Amino acid sequence: MLGIGKVLDEYEVFTIDEEHFPEPDSTSFYTYEYTNAYNKFLSRRIKDVKFNDSWIYCLVAYEDRNSTENEIDAPHTLFVCNRQNNEKKEFVLPQTDGIVLAVGLKETGRKVEVMTIYRNDKKEIRIASYGL
Repeated sequence: MLGIGKVLDEYEVFTIDEEHFPEPDSTSFYTYEYTNAYNKFLSRRIKDVKFNDSWIYCLVAYEDRNSTENEIDAPHTLFVCNRQNNEKKEFVLPQTDGIVLAVGLKETGRKVEVMTIYRNDKKEIRIASYGL
């Protein structure tokens, strides 16, 4: 099997604040409850990524790991990183007026848009597109 090669560039999307992690509790090792103390630090997940020569676009979900709700309903942000100067910005996606079915990034030429598919109160399927 061949390897991919050397790393050309690296970019940091976000960091995990390990300095504020609680001290490990050895009495709860090997239990499901052990992770509860860390869930607030581990709530972000990159769901989709698009690149072009100038920018990196990441769709990030802020999931409540203790929740039983559908992860698609989690608040989402669009994180963008300038590949030339490493400038970073994060934009909160607007809430829809219905039940979210899917969220993703769509690339059209050099533009990237956030697409949300949802069912409104009238049971109609709608697609919302958000650009920068």
